[in-house]
Amino acid sequence: MDKLPRPDDLTSSYVGTYDAWNRLVKLTDGTNTVQENEYDALRRRIVRKEYSSGTLSETRRFYYGVGWQVLEERVGSETTSDAQYVWGLRY
Repeated sequence: MDKLPRPDDLTSSYVGTYDAWNRLVKLTDGTNTVQENEYDALRRRIVRKEYSSGTLSETRRFYYGVGWQVLEERVGSETTSDAQYVWGLRY
């Protein structure tokens, strides 16, 4: 576990929990969970769960292309995208 400074209040900190591959899996503010992340076998973050006062407020899923770029984000169990990304041929 590591302490990370809070961007909105530099006098307090978050506590980050990492897995064996050094990926952030959980972020807490001391008493409440702030964020949880899930990863696939290729080490890409595929789910981000955000919490407000310890209660789940949003689940965001990430979809990737063959070049490891995020192509789409979806919120909750929606089948329509919340954000789509277009990548150029050079990237």
